[in-house]
Amino acid sequence: MTEPTRLIYDNFLKPEYFKILQNLLWHPNIPWQWQKGLAYGEHMAMGDYDWRLAIKLHDAYDGWYDLDGRVVKDQNNNNLVDMVKLPLSNIPTWEHMLRCKINFDHKMYDNNKPIHCETGWHTDVRVGNKGIYTAILYMDTNNGYTEFKDGARCESKANRMLIFDAKELHQGVTQTDTEFRKTINYVFTAHLLPKGGTNVSSN
Repeated sequence: MTEPTRLIYDNFLKPEYFKILQNLLWHPNIPWQWQKGLAYGEHMAMGDYDWRLAIKLHDAYDGWYDLDGRVVKDQNNNNLVDMVKLPLSNIPTWEHMLRCKINFDHKMYDNNKPIHCETGWHTDVRVGNKGIYTAILYMDTNNGYTEFKDGARCESKANRMLIFDAKELHQGVTQTDTEFRKTINYVFTAHLLPKGGTNVSSN
């Protein structure tokens, strides 16, 4: 049986670029939206926990503005959308960006105790065409993770990129050791993936 395509790349971006992107995600002008729902869920059992702050960029890649019509830039004139696009340059022969979403998960509690919350099994595309991938760039280090149906996990680690087949069932699991967990999720088409990735195998 062929192993599914799941590759981890640590230190994916140059440190200076990653730091700029980290700082931009804390910019006070970012129009975070409080959203319910994920992608194409099959067993969406998260219920009341299925809420998160997020930004969807898939319809605005020619120029993205916040709710007040201002381009989000830092003090050095770095544009958020330009920096969010930057990781794609490390993916050879990527063709089309189908969707991009920035997620901002907060720590969840049950009876005042931090708990890991499963966001629900889902896929990022409905179609089964080859060459459609999901990439998750982890923006900070914590004990949250991405989990696959066979038990394989990818831990959240700052500047780590996980790439896998977009039609594979997976779910995010929230953290208990930090207040926030930020990821940038891409769905894209490509013929080749970067070399040097580490396989994520089932337990």
